[in-house]
Amino acid sequence: MNPPVTERFREKLPALIRLYSAGARAANAAMRFHAMVWQEVLWSWTRPEERAAVNRMMWDACDDYLPGGVTFAQGLHDWERRAIWDPVFPRSGRVLLAAAGAGRELGHLLKMGFDVAAFEPAPKLCEVAQEMVASYPKSVVIRASFEDLVAAATRRTGPLAPHVLNEPFDAVILGWGGFSFLITTDERRELLLAAHAVAPKAPLLLSFVAQERVKHSVERWRPRIGRICRLLGAPAARGGPGDLFVPKMGFWHCLTKDEFHASVQGTGYRIFYSAWGPLPYAMLVPE
Repeated sequence: MNPPVTERFREKLPALIRLYSAGARAANAAMRFHAMVWQEVLWSWTRPEERAAVNRMMWDACDDYLPGGVTFAQGLHDWERRAIWDPVFPRSGRVLLAAAGAGRELGHLLKMGFDVAAFEPAPKLCEVAQEMVASYPKSVVIRASFEDLVAAATRRTGPLAPHVLNEPFDAVILGWGGFSFLITTDERRELLLAAHAVAPKAPLLLSFVAQERVKHSVERWRPRIGRICRLLGAPAARGGPGDLFVPKMGFWHCLTKDEFHASVQGTGYRIFYSAWGPLPYAMLVPE
């Protein structure tokens, strides 16, 4: 007669269950190791000046951000609606929209009566957004990047200069998650300084990806992979734990709270409010 189930399982799980669990742990560890190795390799063998081009091509190939795509169809997120209706945000006027994509935010801003100067570096996304403003003579979409905004503010050159230097802005919005595509603190500070220079009295709404503080045993191999890449002559390197390559999106940096605060410090802005989670957002106002 077989013993009761509770007696049979009191000491340990059945062999098949233990075998499956061990196999699942090994498979997960192998996947993490594979992902970690490729992160180091991609960051090491892609030069910094090439990463922005890779990002543009990947975004152009992502149909989710075009009209008819899942992300585009979401329209404004709840936090974006709340931010735009916050008393600190103007009820009308001129908005600078950076990293506009195909116009997910742009369409709503136009319908709300704002005049918008928007820019987007990915060609296909930019073309769609340009079609959106065709019937709005006071709005414009320019194919340009964050670097072009810095050039306009500091050297008064580049494709954005004629559109951002001659008229004041009442608000600035960085497209959803766009702040994470600035890899270093210096790059993020340069962008905020440029935004403040062209819109010194305007609030600025931004969002980004937060850094997940999870460490796995495979991480101990990461420095060795980086050293191997350098020994083989890799032209670049991964800067730190927040640097990630994400399929369909490209190279970006996930920020910690300390990094975010350091990015804002000394730029002419203060944090009016912020909300933290996997996708944090914040409203900055001029000091």
